[in-house]
Amino acid sequence: MTPPQDESGRRPPPPSKDDAERLAYMETRHMGPDEGSPDEESDAFACVDPGRYRVGGLLGEGGMATVYEGYDTKMGRPVALKVMKADMESRPQMRQRFFYEARLLGDMDHPGIVPVFDKGELPGYGSFYSMKRVHGRTLREILRSTSRREFARSEGPASLLRVFDKV
Repeated sequence: MTPPQDESGRRPPPPSKDDAERLAYMETRHMGPDEGSPDEESDAFACVDPGRYRVGGLLGEGGMATVYEGYDTKMGRPVALKVMKADMESRPQMRQRFFYEARLLGDMDHPGIVPVFDKGELPGYGSFYSMKRVHGRTLREILRSTSRREFARSEGPASLLRVFDKV
């Protein structure tokens, strides 16, 4: 995934401690031990308009999902579509986590967090959520493009620690 950038190409500041506290509160509220886990049926729903999204090329892949370029025909904008992998789709607990992640991200409002627009079932693909399509380099690309010595001498380590501390 690429880091979000504003119009000038700069990355926004990392989420604040308030955002971290909000996330912790939301996790307790939505999935606290006293309340149980979220109900899968309330989180997943059929895509009302099955032709709404056009799926493009691969952007990235992780253990749980694959991210594709997409286009939201209803809103007329490019999006990123995070689609759950088929082997994870068959596991109800993983499916709950996937939609829980979408809901948490959708509730957050920070320039360093990519907004989530929609979630549901994408015909031919399965469970998905759509989010803002951002451009830029991945952390892996940034680290690979710089030698270890250059990175160590630069502002890199300190800036990464500040980002990780905020998250």
